Amino acid sequence: MTILTRYVLKNIFLIFVISVLVLTIGFGLIFITRIVMAFGTPLGIAVAMFPYVLPEVFSMIIPLAALCAVCPVFSKMAACGEFIALKSAGIPPWKALLPAWVFVLILSFVMVWINDLSLSWGRKEMTRVLFSGMQTLVIGKIADEGKFAMPNGSITIEAGSVDETGQLHDAYFHFAKQDVRGTAASATLAIDYKRDPPVFGVSLVNAQFENGKTGVYFPEKVFFEFTPEKFSNVLLHADPSMAKIPEELEKLERSRQEFRQKLASRLTFGCITGDFSAIQDTNLAEREGFERQLDFRRNRYRLIIPRYWANGFTCFFFVWVGAPFAIRLKLDDFFGSFFICFISILLIYYPLMIFSFQGVKNGTFHPLFAWTGNVVMFIIGCVLLKQIHRH
Repeated sequence: MTILTRYVLKNIFLIFVISVLVLTIGFGLIFITRIVMAFGTPLGIAVAMFPYVLPEVFSMIIPLAALCAVCPVFSKMAACGEFIALKSAGIPPWKALLPAWVFVLILSFVMVWINDLSLSWGRKEMTRVLFSGMQTLVIGKIADEGKFAMPNGSITIEAGSVDETGQLHDAYFHFAKQDVRGTAASATLAIDYKRDPPVFGVSLVNAQFENGKTGVYFPEKVFFEFTPEKFSNVLLHADPSMAKIPEELEKLERSRQEFRQKLASRLTFGCITGDFSAIQDTNLAEREGFERQLDFRRNRYRLIIPRYWANGFTCFFFVWVGAPFAIRLKLDDFFGSFFICFISILLIYYPLMIFSFQGVKNGTFHPLFAWTGNVVMFIIGCVLLKQIHRH
């Protein structure tokens, strides 16, 4: 390792580590304050959720930290005439940039893994912690007072006793939204992970419902949702990991084929029996709605892999543009060079990223269009490097 490489890496790595620490603390405080103040989530649950939001925080702050580390170092080197000294010694400027490029290239591969981790494992674990906290609150309320009621009166649950496993016995319930009340031999607070995002509710066994004059008995389990609004606002859908994308796409295609076969069977039966209600426009609307939903999910899943890779390599392309831009600025000012570079990149990269991602989700663009912002950044970086080499 040459003296120049050690000099550049030492300065970049030191600023990078400090930037990651400062930004992590800042984003952590913002996250906890937001879900406590805006959504009314208890502080204990918010703090317990924070470790699982860290991958998502890192996916946002690491590209900023890399840019924050590179811009001041190269801008100061240019301001102090160090690049002029390098050129007079026959060393091209790109050799000073090479250690930074290698560093952020390795970091970009780590970022791809962090993106995958944050939107699959991280969000699922946040949901688990949130619902576990809700479960503790609801069961604790019933165990202490024998009753839990939503503030708006939409749901009321009472129980004769609560055992050690959290199961409610001799439960009484009232769901105002469905205008349903009744009793159940036992009830268990549960989470339906099949919904997107998941929902919290109560699973009732041997339940007897009363709706006005009508009574219905359910000997088996029946699930009623009652996720409080302040909690549902915190929930975000979790995407499958990159390794599971082919499997998820196959499931969607199977669902499409099964739905079409079911619809075709219904239409055939209607034609044979003369029941033309089976081929009315309502069935066409049902099919269009289902197909539209499947297409949206398919496009979202097809976007995941290129999006994770494109987002991961923002780290590299930020530095690819930021380093030569900082050299052109020649500012001996830590924050000045970073903010000028960041605002310039922000105005170009993020609108392109949002536009391309939305186009892929809508099915307008091919999934590889997720790299549009990175390709534009690469071209801009090449132009800046050419100018630096000349001047």
